[in-house]
Amino acid sequence: MEEFFKVAASCREKSTKGNTNDPLGVLLQKKKVVIMDGGYSNELANVLGRSLNTTLWTAEVLTNDDLMRKGEEVHRRYVDSGSDIVLSAGYQASFEGFQKEGYTEADSSLFLQRSVEICKKASPLVAAASFGPYAASLADGSEYDPKYNNVEAVPMLMKWHKRKLNAIMKASPEYLAFETIPCPSEVAAITSLLQEEDYPAAYISVSCRDGSSLNCGASLLETLRLLFKYDINNRIRGIGVNCTEPEYIPSNLEIISKVISEQSREVYIVCYPNAGKKWDGEKKEWVSGSGTSAEDFAEQAKTWVEMGARVIGGCCETGCETIAVLKSKLTQ
Repeated sequence: MEEFFKVAASCREKSTKGNTNDPLGVLLQKKKVVIMDGGYSNELANVLGRSLNTTLWTAEVLTNDDLMRKGEEVHRRYVDSGSDIVLSAGYQASFEGFQKEGYTEADSSLFLQRSVEICKKASPLVAAASFGPYAASLADGSEYDPKYNNVEAVPMLMKWHKRKLNAIMKASPEYLAFETIPCPSEVAAITSLLQEEDYPAAYISVSCRDGSSLNCGASLLETLRLLFKYDINNRIRGIGVNCTEPEYIPSNLEIISKVISEQSREVYIVCYPNAGKKWDGEKKEWVSGSGTSAEDFAEQAKTWVEMGARVIGGCCETGCETIAVLKSKLTQ
C-alpha cells in the first residue's frame, strides 16, 4: 500500500509549508462538540419537490440562479437547525460532469466556485468546500465499490483533484473537506496534493464498508498511518469517517483514535455516518423503512463523542431533524 503514497509524492510538483489558519480548529477550542450539517441531497430533494437521480445530483443547483437560491435555502435550513459547519454542494461537481451536460469549461469552473459562494451566504460559523471522490464524478455509485485502487491511478487522481481544487480556490474557501474517500490510492493522491500549495486547512474523511476496512477493502489502520507519514507539512487537521453505517462507527473510531494517539500533533476526529439505510443499486435509491431514526442516531452519537469524535453530523438520509436532535443532545 505504501507504494501509492510513494508514487503520489513523486508526482508532487513542490512542497510548501502549510497555512496555520484553521477555522474549524479555532471553533473546537471554544466548543467541546461542533455540529455539522446532514445529508444535502435529501433536504434539497424536499425543497425542489423532486428526485435528484441525475448525473449532476446536488451539483445541479449550481447551474442557474433559481436553483442556486434553492441550494442556499438548504444550507440556511441546516444553520437554523443548529449546524456550526456546513459543507458546500461540491461533492459530485466536476468538470466532466458539467461538460457531459453541455456546459463549457468556463461554465464548469464558475459552477465550482458557486458551490463555495452559496455556502458562505448561509452564514455558518465555518463554510467548508466539499470534495467528493473521483468515483462520485462517475455518477454510478462506485464510491462504494471503487475500481481504481491501484498504483497506475494515482497520477490521474492527483491531476483530477488538482483541477477541481484550483477552480474552487478562486472562491477563497476557508476550509477544505475531502469526504467519502473509498481507497488508499485516493487518500495518497489527496495527501500529496495538499502539500503543494498554501491551501486552507483540510480534513480527509473515508468511507468504510465494515469496522476496519475502507470501501475498497483496504485496511483503515494502515491507510491512516501512511497518511500521517506522508503529510509532511501537517496540512491535514482532521480525520473523519462518513457515509458509513452507524453500526460500524465505534470500531472505526477506535482505529482512528489509535492512529491519532501515535502522532506528535493534535488532530481532531470528524464523524458523520449515513442513517443506516440500505442502498438499492438497481433502483438507485435508499430502501424505505430501513435505517435509524433521528433520536436513535443522536443517542448513538453520544458514544461517538465519548470515543473522541469532536465534529458530529450526518450523511445520506439524515436531515435537519437529525441535526436539531444532535444539537439538543450533544451540546446541552
